Amino acid sequence: MKKIVKKLIIPIIVVALFAVVYFFIYPIFKLNNAVNNIFQNFENGLTNLNIEYQKEALDPTIFGAKKAYSYTADEKVLKLYVFPLNSSQYKEGEKNGYIASKDNEDIQLYGIFYNNCVLLIESDYPNNEQILTLFNSLSSDYLHSL
Repeated sequence: MKKIVKKLIIPIIVVALFAVVYFFIYPIFKLNNAVNNIFQNFENGLTNLNIEYQKEALDPTIFGAKKAYSYTADEKVLKLYVFPLNSSQYKEGEKNGYIASKDNEDIQLYGIFYNNCVLLIESDYPNNEQILTLFNSLSSDYLHSL
C-alpha cells in the first residue's frame, strides 16, 4: 500500500499545481493582458487616424474600473475606462447612464457604455466618429479575449 501511495503522490502534486495555475493564476494574466491590449490597440488606432495626443493615467478605482487613461488632442479630452467582467459599478452604470464615484456620489462618469468599457469623448474631439468606431471594435475584442 505504501508503494502505491509513493507512486501516486508526485502525480497528484503535479495535477494539483497545474489546477491552481490554470484556474487561479492564468485568468489573472489573461485579464491583465486583455486590458493592456485594449489601450495599446486604442493608441495605435489614434495614431492611424493621425491624432497627436498626450496620454495621462487616471485613477481607475474612483469608479471601480480596472484601468483608465485620458487622451488630450487639440485641447479636447477623451477618457477610456476598462472595467472587470461582472463589475457591479459597470452594470449599475449601464442601467443609470452614469457611474457614481465610490467616494463621492456627486462625482459621476457619463459616457458611452459598451462591453465593460466606458468612453467619455467631447463632441468636437478630432475624428470623433472614427474614434467611436474604433472604440466599439476594441471593446468587443476585449470582451471576446476573456
